[in-house]
Amino acid sequence: KNVMRRLQGEHRLHNFAPGARLSPHESAARRFVYRFRAGDELAGIPGTDANGDSTSGVRTLSAAVDALLSGQLQAMIGTTVAIARGILPEDFLDHALSDQALCRVAAIPSGTVFFDKCIFPKQFHHILQPLMDSAEALAWRRQIQERLAARALAPAFLNWVEQVLAPSAPALASAFAAARGGGGGGGSVPRSPGAEATAAVGDSGSGKKLDEDSVSE
Repeated sequence: KNVMRRLQGEHRLHNFAPGARLSPHESAARRFVYRFRAGDELAGIPGTDANGDSTSGVRTLSAAVDALLSGQLQAMIGTTVAIARGILPEDFLDHALSDQALCRVAAIPSGTVFFDKCIFPKQFHHILQPLMDSAEALAWRRQIQERLAARALAPAFLNWVEQVLAPSAPALASAFAAARGGGGGGGSVPRSPGAEATAAVGDSGSGKKLDEDSVSE
């Protein structure tokens, strides 16, 4: 929870958008996270994984933001999971959020998020909102949730920690230690061209605000 609270507020999130290749001082890197929390929105979604087991146990991570950079949510969740499991030290987050550092961060697999409860520009919101609240849209949302719940328990996602996250941690930790030893938050580490890997989460919001994503633990 401390890590998730630390990610709330205004930050330079250049390191959390690997595909954008932003520098710390570009205006696009400055983002505000209103809320970042864990929940159980998908715990009650019916479905089974590849082995026919129930999808109970799927949990979600939700973010409400002013705008979302490509890959930002996956990186926020991946870093949170890595620190929560002790794979990366908690002060790694301070380094990743520093406006003096370029570094790689952990990211959960791609294909694991969805946008929900979007806020559109004022001139369009009153027109689009009824459509988004329609029975057809809600039914489609339910289908997406069911697919995400099943995907979250698929082997590709369940194996992500051991096969992707853990093997990449030594390089991340080593670069972090070198940067810290060389003078605080500084240091420059080559950015990965695409830090998204293998499987399932649910996300939300677009344009002005984001709300809802899911991950399995």
